[in-house]
Amino acid sequence: MEVAFPIAAGRAVRPENPQERPEFSGEVENHLRICECCREGLEENLALWYKMGESAYETGIAFDMLNRSERGDDSILRKWISSGLALFEPYSSESFRGLYVLVTRKWVFDPEEKTLEEFHQLK
Repeated sequence: MEVAFPIAAGRAVRPENPQERPEFSGEVENHLRICECCREGLEENLALWYKMGESAYETGIAFDMLNRSERGDDSILRKWISSGLALFEPYSSESFRGLYVLVTRKWVFDPEEKTLEEFHQLK
């Protein structure tokens, strides 16, 4: 578990090749040297942990957008559509591209890239 958390939290630098081990802090590297269970778990579960880490990171972005929107951040556009609340945050004040997040009664979906025009066309 001590190895899984930095990956899942996005605190381990992910290499280009998903089969390679990430760069861990000295503390985690020391733990891997002495803990055979974590070394084996790292080898067996690395791809899954990367996937979980990416998912946790994306979910964090979505909830951050929602929280800032609820606090009145006017850089985030809000719009009610048939499936719930649509949020859009442009990459910059001059950008026509940005991140879109859909919030329903039961779920906050991971962000995806959209254009401002695509956001305005949502119904």
